[in-house]
Amino acid sequence: MGSGEAKAPRFMEFGGISYLIGWVTRPEARDRSGQDLVGLTLSQSLGPQDFSSFLSLASRQPVPDMPVKNPGKCITFVGQQVAATRMKLLDWAFFGGIIITMVFGCGRSAPQGEAATLPADSLTEAPSFDTKPDGETAPRVPGRLGASGSAMRKGEHATRGDIRIAVDQTLAPVIGAIVDNFTTIYPEAKITPIYLPGEEAIQRMLDSDSLRLVISTRRLSRDEEAYLRQQQVHPNYAVIGRDAIVVVTAEGNPTRRLTLDQLQAILTGQITRWDEIDPANGLGAISLVFDHAQSSTARYLQDSLLAGADFRQGGVFAAGSTAAMMREVANRPGALGLGGWAWVSDRDEPSRDSLMQGLGIVLLEGRKDNTECRYKQRFFGPHQSFTYWRCYPLTRTMTVISRETIFGLGTGLTSYIDSPPGQRIIHKAGLTAIHDIPRRVRMPAKEGAQQIE
Repeated sequence: MGSGEAKAPRFMEFGGISYLIGWVTRPEARDRSGQDLVGLTLSQSLGPQDFSSFLSLASRQPVPDMPVKNPGKCITFVGQQVAATRMKLLDWAFFGGIIITMVFGCGRSAPQGEAATLPADSLTEAPSFDTKPDGETAPRVPGRLGASGSAMRKGEHATRGDIRIAVDQTLAPVIGAIVDNFTTIYPEAKITPIYLPGEEAIQRMLDSDSLRLVISTRRLSRDEEAYLRQQQVHPNYAVIGRDAIVVVTAEGNPTRRLTLDQLQAILTGQITRWDEIDPANGLGAISLVFDHAQSSTARYLQDSLLAGADFRQGGVFAAGSTAAMMREVANRPGALGLGGWAWVSDRDEPSRDSLMQGLGIVLLEGRKDNTECRYKQRFFGPHQSFTYWRCYPLTRTMTVISRETIFGLGTGLTSYIDSPPGQRIIHKAGLTAIHDIPRRVRMPAKEGAQQIE
């Protein structure tokens, strides 16, 4: 911490205590926000420039910069932001610490020239990168991640900054749409998504602290979490929705339904020919086509359906991506393809028709031990209603995994995805939003009756 950085005012401690009360009384907020705010609030002193980021994360939606130097404008800003959140009565405890912090902090400037005091175990070394004019990146000298700033933090905000994130490539269409919308709303935010096979995306985040977020289809394993904790990094999770693995065959294949036992037998090599499933199917040997050798598709199937067993030897291919997998299956009459549903879930997307050309979706038997499914039928496709109730057996969660220890741009993006606008994008993409999306329906009024909105 440089000598020019300020010591955070004492009033922040009262805000932290009030916030702690709300956090304890509403434990569901911990999972919903995806961040352990209490640990950060009570272990570090936040400076005035963190007010907007603090409110943005807690309210799960980005907010503009707070005019802390002008008391009148500052207090007006607080009222506007509180009204904009449309808080319910129970939310007042949760937001109490933030309101107290902001109101008592308005117009107060921290003394200059005094270093902030932080516990030694709350400091983390984290290299970051400057972008050169020619597009190359050069490592910056590592700085300590304190609350009032760091080498990685300078000039960054929940809606401003320049970061890279790793994204499971099976989720590329929907996450790309979310990032585009976020950066359009907040033009000072530059987010560069790096689309990678699921396992490679997680490994890249583990190996590189310049990637603060990974958007994946699973949580970290115990070994992966332990690896991060050895580096004094405590990963945070935010579940943002549900997607699925789609199973496809060539259009001319008459077999369009599989039980889970049959799918498991095909994956392990106990069933190798189509006529072992349907004697009338004369397409011969079954070849398996995955999207990628390191994809989250293969990892999910091995963990959830095969209980860790190995895939069969021989007749297994990796196409390189979900789109390539679909093209390959369309040209292989005896192939069975498995990939990310997000690539073809949006029926309004023009590219969906070209990807699905020459293909058919295989319906799968629901899990017999599933008590959530409200539908009585036996076979299901990977559609929204069936993934919402987990009737479709290859339903999986979309999860943001964060190693961010500051109220930065990664936190702002997570808040946006978790907010109604972000959830609408997920819903519009044909996937399942994790939160209910409010809708306003205008009912036509009958003659002589009052119109209801």
